[in-house]
Amino acid sequence: MRKMSGCAVALARRSFRLALAVALTIGAFGSVSQAGLIQDVSAIEEEIQLGEKLHISFRLSQPATTTLTVLDSDIRPVKTYQLGLLQPGAHKVNWDATDEGGKAVPLEAYTWRIVAKGSSETDTWEPASLYTRPIENISRHQWDLLTRNLSYRTPVAMRVWVRIGLRSGPCMRLLAEGEPRPRGEIAESWDGLDESGAINLLERDDWIVSIFGYRLPQPCVIVSGAGPRPKPRGDATVLSRLTPAPSAQEALWQRRRAYWLGERVRPTLRLQQVDAQTFRAFLDVPADLKGQEGAILGSVLQHRVRLKWYLDGQCGTEDYDAAIPSLITFPRDRLGKDGKHFVTANLVTSTHLYFVASLLFDAAGR
Repeated sequence: MRKMSGCAVALARRSFRLALAVALTIGAFGSVSQAGLIQDVSAIEEEIQLGEKLHISFRLSQPATTTLTVLDSDIRPVKTYQLGLLQPGAHKVNWDATDEGGKAVPLEAYTWRIVAKGSSETDTWEPASLYTRPIENISRHQWDLLTRNLSYRTPVAMRVWVRIGLRSGPCMRLLAEGEPRPRGEIAESWDGLDESGAINLLERDDWIVSIFGYRLPQPCVIVSGAGPRPKPRGDATVLSRLTPAPSAQEALWQRRRAYWLGERVRPTLRLQQVDAQTFRAFLDVPADLKGQEGAILGSVLQHRVRLKWYLDGQCGTEDYDAAIPSLITFPRDRLGKDGKHFVTANLVTSTHLYFVASLLFDAAGR
């Protein structure tokens, strides 16, 4: 077992600075009510799958006309329960992971707001960290060569970024990009390869890991995919990125899919070798979404784009206002001797979308 230290210098610093830029503190509400009319708000489950129910409980200290609203990750109402006049005491609401129209909600993290109107006052309960999102760096993690799992622990349910790259070099693999993870031990499945699947990072001694994120509103629930729950391995929540075998392992695939935000509509950064020294970077979409390509790419490229090129893990050039597609030509002396080389591109938008691509090529015959 290889234990990664917390000094993942270059990648960690870049990732942390990037995340910090989006962590603007707008305000804060604690997970208590303002007037004390609403008390003891809690939920039995921290995670449910489609088809299951979330059981929310709370108490009222006096009679009140009460409303409970389920909120999505952007604090938008998903479903509202008009509970009417409730008497003092304990009450429960069972949310079935559907919206107002009865449609299953997207696989994401959700929380809720409760408003109670009494005879003389109105009380509102909102969860902690609903508006405040300071970034936390998770420095303790372990790589297990036998299971091919990168494990770490989250203190509470969090939205997490997990990136693997080279020290003082590029990011090479994205294991999680702003995806919700439950509290506890998390095991991200990683095959040791870069994003392209052609470069074995384990053959190098300078690969590093950066894990950071922010706490989801507390309490909250993560809605996962349908199907049977996977059998736990120890106390870890296993999230498989690779396509597992059918039957018993199918649940792991559904579970991993549930956490991959917008995977179908997220463009993919690709590299193409134009000639012996020139390479092209462009964004691509899945074949079944080619009809929507303009809209999908437009939503990304309407923002400022920064593109950084690397050759064999060393920085080549950086364009702070890149046009995509983009071309780069490396000088002949940078390619050195004939043989295998790899070029890498890291692209980040002003809205903090991150894209990674690498291309392995042979410089022989230049």
